[in-house]
Parts: sequence; structure tokens; C-alpha cells
Amino acid sequence: MKVDNSRNKRFAFVHIPKTGGTYFNSHVVQQNPNFDYLGHSFLESYPTWENTSSKHIKLGRNARPTWTSTYSIKLDIEYVSIIRNPFSLLHSIFYTDFSKHKSTHKEGVAVRRGWGSAADLHGYNFSDFVDDYIDQKKWFFYPGFRKSLFQQIKKPNGDLVASHILRFENLNKNVDVFCRRNNMSRRIDLADTSSRNESSLPWWEMYTADQVKSLSKIWQDDLDRFGYRFSNEGR
Repeated sequence: MKVDNSRNKRFAFVHIPKTGGTYFNSHVVQQNPNFDYLGHSFLESYPTWENTSSKHIKLGRNARPTWTSTYSIKLDIEYVSIIRNPFSLLHSIFYTDFSKHKSTHKEGVAVRRGWGSAADLHGYNFSDFVDDYIDQKKWFFYPGFRKSLFQQIKKPNGDLVASHILRFENLNKNVDVFCRRNNMSRRIDLADTSSRNESSLPWWEMYTADQVKSLSKIWQDDLDRFGYRFSNEGR
């Protein structure tokens, strides 16, 4: 008889922003006592807003540089994360994280609108955001993502920490399979993986050819490893 030891295992969820991680945390992680939530943490620390080169940093009291928190690898824990096509993910970060929290993205200056000028983001668009991400000399509001949007689940040498990787594009099916294989409890309502409240155009119409070429070079390892590509079909 096969013994099910899944309940004796410990798991930890590393939440890559805009991948359905909030859903996974509430519907799976919080339903299982052997599951820990590590939030938006990295294995390495990255610059916060406070130690950028600008002398004009304006931070509201609710500013939250959560991406600078770190976690340590423990051999008795199985790490879990969710990934998403990087081109789609960067687009979502701009139209939700970046715009929702109203942070400016200008050289050396980070201002949460409401504490700074309401005109700070006037005229700043997704194409500008992508250009700033590509140009390593420009300041970027998620410092840890400059090398990879999946840097949270990577060791300094590029090896993956997560042994269980789910995909945003097939999240409901992936969650179901993961829970069944690991004898996990879960809430039964499905994840909403639509792109509501983002741009009026689909993400694959928002990049220039030069941006796609540059990003494909930056993300080459991730694209090859996970089989993602830039496609006008949104895959």
C-alpha cells in the first residue's frame, strides 16, 4: 500500500506580482496549515526607494517597497510559485501595480501621487515604461526585476528555487492538479485570469518591434526555459 506523506511536507509560496498569487494565497495557502506565504520577497536584497541616487525622493507614509524583503532557502520546504508570459506580465505590472499605486517613474525620482503632484505621470505611457526597463541606466520601480521578472524564484546563479511552478495562463487547471497531487485543501471558486481594467489594447499590440527584440534578449533564458514567446495571439 502506498503511503501518502503529502500532509507531512511543508510548502512555501513565493508570490510573483500579477500572476494570480492573491487568489492562490487565499484559496490554497491559507487553507492548509503546512503552507507558508512568503509574499513578494526575493532571495537577494535590492535597492529601496530611499537609497536611490535622487535627492528628490518623496515617500508617502503608506509607501511599501515590499519587493526588498528576502527569504532564505530551507531544504525541508518545497517552494511553489506562479509564472506568466513576461510580455503579458510587464504590461500588467504597468497598468495595475504601477498605475494603481500612482508611482512616478522618472530618472531617480519616485513619487506616489497623492503625496506628490497629480501631474507627475502626465504623458508617461507604457512605451516609456518599457524603454526605462530596457535601459539599465534608468531608474526602475521594481529593481529586482531588471534581470528577470521571475527573479524572486531564482538563486544568484540562475537556478530555480521553486520545484512547483504553476502558470497563470492555465491557472485553474494547474491549481487543481497541484492540490490533488499534494493532498491540499482549496476553496472551490475559480480564479479570474482576465485582463480587466488594464489597457484598451491587448498587450501584444502595445510593444514596438525594437522593444520586443530587446526584451527577448534580456529574457532569453526565461523564454527558452518556459517556452514563452511574443505572439500576436497572446501566448
